[in-house]
Amino acid sequence: MADPKPSSSSTSYCKKTRKRAYKKSTKVLPLAKSPTITPVGLGNSDTLQLRLMYHYTKSTCGRHIISTVPILPISLWEVEIPQIAFSSELVLNALMGISALHLLSMNPKDRSLALASGLYLGKALREHRTAMEMIDSRDPEELIIAAVLIAHHHWLSASTKMFQEPYMNDMGTYRFCQGIQALVARAAPWLLEANQGSRVSVDKQIEYLPFPHFLESGSNDMENLLQSLEGAHISQEVKDTYEQVAAILKATYSRIAHGSFGNPPIEQDITAFLPQTPPLFIKHLQNNEPLAMAMLARNIALLSILPDSGAWWIHGAGQCKMADTTVNGICGLIPPRDLWMMDWPLKLISGEITLEI
Repeated sequence: MADPKPSSSSTSYCKKTRKRAYKKSTKVLPLAKSPTITPVGLGNSDTLQLRLMYHYTKSTCGRHIISTVPILPISLWEVEIPQIAFSSELVLNALMGISALHLLSMNPKDRSLALASGLYLGKALREHRTAMEMIDSRDPEELIIAAVLIAHHHWLSASTKMFQEPYMNDMGTYRFCQGIQALVARAAPWLLEANQGSRVSVDKQIEYLPFPHFLESGSNDMENLLQSLEGAHISQEVKDTYEQVAAILKATYSRIAHGSFGNPPIEQDITAFLPQTPPLFIKHLQNNEPLAMAMLARNIALLSILPDSGAWWIHGAGQCKMADTTVNGICGLIPPRDLWMMDWPLKLISGEITLEI
């Protein structure tokens, strides 16, 4: 049976009722908004900080950074640095800068990360300078932690800038390393004593030599390089300086050839190369002397033959590999007549020379 149709009088009444109700309502309620993606109380900068802190704790600090920077306690990177960052604006900005740089290496097209990395580094540098003026009233651990993070940021930035501007020898990292040594010696000398015990003496190496051909290749190359000093009108002091630097490099070659120290300590030797060299060598490097730059190139090129340790803050990441950018950049600074000095490091980064040769 069909449903009864409403009477004309009832439908007319409903229309009149709706009409009267509409006229009485003078305020129209807005449509409900969709939920915001940003948590309540957080702006864009806050969410970026959360993103960078999460990335640091989950990825950045877990990449064997403990082994390559042994001057600081083992638990510091994973636990204490984030804890200190919550109460120290200086450490927080340094931490955010290095985390942003790491995340940028994984997302090279993210312009916001590039800006954030530079912004946080700038803040950390300004705050560190101010803090150094009040060193007696500041926690030395806070200053040292920030200095180490800033130094690594400088080291990595040197390899990424080459794609945007003409290459220049990175002296900023060297100066920061000098500052760290002076800071530790003044504020926390016990750290230097503790670090001495963790180093292995070259004299204690076993006689087993798994990569003899590499050592022979590096030694022969160094002899050829030093022969360029013969007959040159230079002082004995200059000759002694270059021979001293050559000895530092050959010691690193020996460590690699023996294969007994493990990858991270060798990487530490590579990053600490310039602070070990005489002041005269640094002066020659600042003046873009070909032989000085060629020796620096040999040191950095060693990174390309080491097994991958995941130490991105030393090797670089993505297309910005420290060994490749440094060696190719130095090639662009050396006069054509002296480019033969770059043959050995170029063979290292190209893979023509390996540990096995």
